[in-house]
Amino acid sequence: MDSSQQQLEQLREKMIAERQKACEEEREFARQRYQKQLERDEMEFQQQKRKLAAEHDQKTHYLTEEFRQTRTSDQMEHKKAMDQLRLSIEKERADAASTMESVLRKHAHDLQNAREQMQIEKEQWQDRVLAKQDAEVRAWEVSMFFFCLFFFHVCVLCIDILGGGGCE
Repeated sequence: MDSSQQQLEQLREKMIAERQKACEEEREFARQRYQKQLERDEMEFQQQKRKLAAEHDQKTHYLTEEFRQTRTSDQMEHKKAMDQLRLSIEKERADAASTMESVLRKHAHDLQNAREQMQIEKEQWQDRVLAKQDAEVRAWEVSMFFFCLFFFHVCVLCIDILGGGGCE
């Protein structure tokens, strides 16, 4: 029994050794599988990281380009608005200058007309005053003539009444 026990012991040891070897192989296989999975995960992570970085770069480029275009568009619109405002101001200034020139011309024309009208009215007034004075002088002359004539007749009458001697 010794020998069978020995064989049994050897078998048991062999089985333990094979089992340990199988466990070691299984552990090594699991470690290799885990290592391969880790490498795959690391590769996927790096790919995902590169993909996200590329997407981020693309989005950054897109946003930068969009911002640049928007800024350029805003600058163009601002320039256009400023040009339109400048043109509007220049037009209003030209219109105001034109209106001012027109008002000044009208004022000068009205002033000239008023001066001419005043001159006409002055001449008419002078003519009326002269005519009135002339009429008054004529009336006075006529009145004086008749007065002198009357006085002459009175004198002649007085001379005749006093005796006719004449004026000596």
